[in-house]
Amino acid sequence: SAAPSGTFADPFFLPILEGFLRNATRTSDSFAVCDFPEGTILPGAVAKSGKTYDSVSRMLPAIAAWVASGRQPSRDDVLLRIFKNAFDPAHPDYWRAAPTDRQHQLQVESSIVAWSLFLTADRILPRMTSRQRANVQAWLASCTQVPVRSNNWAWFTAVNQAARLSLARKWKEFSGDAASMIEDLKTLDKMALPGDDGWYSDSLSEEVYDYYNFWVFASHYLYWNRIAGEEYPEWR
Repeated sequence: SAAPSGTFADPFFLPILEGFLRNATRTSDSFAVCDFPEGTILPGAVAKSGKTYDSVSRMLPAIAAWVASGRQPSRDDVLLRIFKNAFDPAHPDYWRAAPTDRQHQLQVESSIVAWSLFLTADRILPRMTSRQRANVQAWLASCTQVPVRSNNWAWFTAVNQAARLSLARKWKEFSGDAASMIEDLKTLDKMALPGDDGWYSDSLSEEVYDYYNFWVFASHYLYWNRIAGEEYPEWR
């Protein structure tokens, strides 16, 4: 059932959402990019147009959760425009495919794109054409071409694959590689330290800890578990 329109989170989330929407509109009518005034623009985080994409990708999980929970006002119109435009090679704000010869920031962002699409698939995908859905699949698949299994980046490709495998059950345009996903999980499992404390090192060869470990090992495990846990109980 739909959640009430007013929640304890409104005073915190809604001003952030409003600021994002205002600046995204100012940047482009696609909603696929968003440059903030005096904000840092990183060379590896820009779309074909030279405008910033990771300011959009980092808002996706929050907007997707807002939409999926039934809160009002719904912003599925914004999500729809992002998914239609960001992954269309013909659009000026196309995020571009990930390189085939090296790891890239796009692989990081692909995990939260995949998670956000999984959360809102029933609302978003029926309103897209087959070609538009295939564009999303092609972009996500490009972000899993290069294995990233020396640190927590393996979670990014594991979630990406899991979401595509799940979407493929209903949408013919999607597909994923289960074997590659399992290899990601095996690598991540090796980073668990002995004992029952639940600590993960961000390295296969030494003990490395920072706040980033918590963000990825906690959040992306929960993403993966929600998407694929029932099908893979031995990993869940």
